[in-house]
Amino acid sequence: GYYAASPGGERLMGWQVNNGLEAFGSFYPAAQFRKTLYRPDVIKRLLSSGSLDRALAEADRATGKQSRRMEVAQVLPPKVRITSPGRASVQLSGKTLDVSAVAQSVGSNRITRLRVFLDGRPAPDGLKELSPPATGAVSARWNIEVPHGTHRIVVEADSASSKGLSDPVEVVVNATESNSARASGRLFLLAVGINDYLYLGNRYKLDSAAPDARSIHQTLLTHSRPLFRSIESRLLLDHQATRTNMLDALRWLKKETRPGDKAIVFYAGHGDNQIAGQFYLLPVDSKRDNLRGTGISDDDLKQSIGDLPCSTLLMLDACYSGSFGEKTRKTRSLAKPTDALAGSMIHDYGLATLCGARDNQSAIEEDGHGFFTRALTEGLAGAADNDKDGLVELYELLPYVCSQVRKRSDGDQVPTFGLPQSIESFALARVRP
Repeated sequence: GYYAASPGGERLMGWQVNNGLEAFGSFYPAAQFRKTLYRPDVIKRLLSSGSLDRALAEADRATGKQSRRMEVAQVLPPKVRITSPGRASVQLSGKTLDVSAVAQSVGSNRITRLRVFLDGRPAPDGLKELSPPATGAVSARWNIEVPHGTHRIVVEADSASSKGLSDPVEVVVNATESNSARASGRLFLLAVGINDYLYLGNRYKLDSAAPDARSIHQTLLTHSRPLFRSIESRLLLDHQATRTNMLDALRWLKKETRPGDKAIVFYAGHGDNQIAGQFYLLPVDSKRDNLRGTGISDDDLKQSIGDLPCSTLLMLDACYSGSFGEKTRKTRSLAKPTDALAGSMIHDYGLATLCGARDNQSAIEEDGHGFFTRALTEGLAGAADNDKDGLVELYELLPYVCSQVRKRSDGDQVPTFGLPQSIESFALARVRP
């Protein structure tokens, strides 16, 4: 039952569990078991150790933990369904919707909480914690605000071992209005790029991080404006990107975003992981001998953007400088735990993520920009519009960036992306009227 996967891979594989001769089998994506069965430390030892039990024991010795061998049947997620609205698609004339759901525990796995999601993001006040956790049938009700347009409602039920998702309900608000009459939400954009660090020395100097952030910022302002009611943005470059300013910008996102909005966070600079189990983005005034006090931890990111009520895309190009061989190129190699951070953001917090390279590769710079940013800006300007409808959708942009960077680097750099199970694609740019 144990597995490992790159960010996004957990949606592409899973288990079918038979329900007897008279019923269809149930398919569970691996992402639903991330809490207990995601064990890359076990998988990497499997071939060399020769058995799962030995691999598990070796991994436990390395971490000081003591694990009990798990199988999928022991950690099946709760079954959850939305009882109100009682149809798969409803039309709403007002601004709020009453949602009810029932979750049923499976086996001895107690239900710990229920949460309602709107378009893949946590609805405000949508979390119902169960204290104490319960077995059997558990119900919950919410009254949520739904903006104009077409949206998806999903309810998630968690246990300590896994999580279950309801079938979605489509909600159309003010269906009598034309698409052009429906006011779109706002776009919130935070772009951070750091070349020159105050206390890290010349070895950590970068050439393209700040230009990359500026380029992404300008490209989105140009091509996203026709899609949104307004664009609210903050651009932090070099000396502006202090820890205080970065945390303030993250708090700004948390305070201002609403359901129906979109948020994009782009970071280009250095990452560090010298403190075990923690990944840090490095502000311009960070000090490596005091990361806890001067860095932006993955916990800081999760607490600030993990619960944003709107669809959110996190783009990370957090790196170390180095040499790639050819003197015309510089490289930026991704910090090792970034895959783990991206996986957590995707499956635990419901964010779409895009990382500039795999965690064992280098992110290449050439002629003033990274390959990653070049592909992003070209894709947003129209090159990623695969179906030629004048819109660049998230589902079009992500594979375009990955294929272009792979091609330009001759396979030496492959970005990774991941989408949570509950999120739908959304348009990021309009390239024709």
